[in-house]
Amino acid sequence: MPFCSQCGTSIEPTAKFCANCGTPVVSGSPVAPPPIPSTAPTMTHNGLFDPMRTGYVINENSWDMGAGDILDEQGQKIGYMDRKILSLRAEIKLTEADGTVAATIHRKIVAVKPTYFIKDSNDQLVGKIEKALLSLRPKLEVKDGNGNKLLEIKGNFKAWDFIIKDMNGHEIGTVKKLDRWKDELFGGGMFDRSDKYALKINGDIDRRLVVGAVIAIDNMFHDDTDHDDDYDDRFDRF
Repeated sequence: MPFCSQCGTSIEPTAKFCANCGTPVVSGSPVAPPPIPSTAPTMTHNGLFDPMRTGYVINENSWDMGAGDILDEQGQKIGYMDRKILSLRAEIKLTEADGTVAATIHRKIVAVKPTYFIKDSNDQLVGKIEKALLSLRPKLEVKDGNGNKLLEIKGNFKAWDFIIKDMNGHEIGTVKKLDRWKDELFGGGMFDRSDKYALKINGDIDRRLVVGAVIAIDNMFHDDTDHDDDYDDRFDRF
């Protein structure tokens, strides 16, 4: 049975006009209805730190040097980590896929507790991440540029899994170490020189702060950048 080329309504074989819209029937009318245009919204993200992004994979792949790819949940490269060589502050540039600098993160050189600063592309302070020292489990605090506490990040004893909560106690994200088997096999030895993390976000928070927090977690607990032997001694007793 043919169909109207205008509205897709089925047409009787002997009809001269479409009974639905009145379009004249011509020879060669389609034998299938035209496809219905999709009304489903297409989700697009603009930039590495688009506030609509809900997941990242942070893939350090350069021998604890803080360099590597930043991927989305589908495994597509959306950014890159580029550590400044011979930087006492362990400075890392976070760039868009096209190489444009989107933010930087670096360690505070003199600090009572390990602290990292996150700055925007204009070198303006966005926030900071501090390691809590009086805690049996790994714990970090994320603060804004004015020092107001925004997030609390707590990990398990192995520092493999972390939960991100806001100041109302609501869980807004998680961090998971994806290559934890290397830690078990090599224990952070000479063969364990790269790390990979999955970051999930379900809250309204500046993405620069949470991506920066993952980098701080890697430096503080899994790399030699900010290794705290006192913490590890405390940690090994559990």
